[in-house]
Amino acid sequence: MLNQLFNIIVYGQKFVPESRMLHIAVLIDNKIYYIGGDNPNKTKQNPESDIFYLDVNSDTESFFTWVDLKVRLSQTSSHTANVGGVNQDSIYIIGGAHSDEKNTNYLYNLILK
Repeated sequence: MLNQLFNIIVYGQKFVPESRMLHIAVLIDNKIYYIGGDNPNKTKQNPESDIFYLDVNSDTESFFTWVDLKVRLSQTSSHTANVGGVNQDSIYIIGGAHSDEKNTNYLYNLILK
């Protein structure tokens, strides 16, 4: 049943996320933001992670819309994230495993995007 619902939700959309594991998700307003993770189907030649969201706004015609934010991070998995900022408009991405080993903390500000 869930598979049928998922097929209805994503049918005809321009962006449909690939499978992943070890990612995180946070809810802000009517959007579930998914960050990072590992895609076991991709090669490790150019490892990177992305940020996208599922818009669950019931006021629109296209209920459940996937949106790719076209943000690329170094391969990030097994991390945590939280919403913060004065207006609750920032996502703090903390820790985890990173492919570049250079940066273990990120800040994604929704207002600037």
